[in-house]
Amino acid sequence: MRKLIFLIPFLIISFEGFAQPRPPSVPVPLDGGVVALLLAGAAYGSKKIFKNNQNEI
Repeated sequence: MRKLIFLIPFLIISFEGFAQPRPPSVPVPLDGGVVALLLAGAAYGSKKIFKNNQNEI
C-alpha cells in the first residue's frame, strides 16, 4: 500500500509530461478597472498608515 501511495503521483506526472501543450492563451491587459482598484487600495492604505502614525505621536 505504501508503494502505491508513492507510485501514483509519479505516474500522474509522467502522463502530464506526454500530454500535448495547451494553446497559447490571449493575454489580458491590466487596464481600466483593475488599475483604478489598485490605486484606490494604495491610497486608502497610505491614508490608514498616515492616521495611525499621527495617533501614536
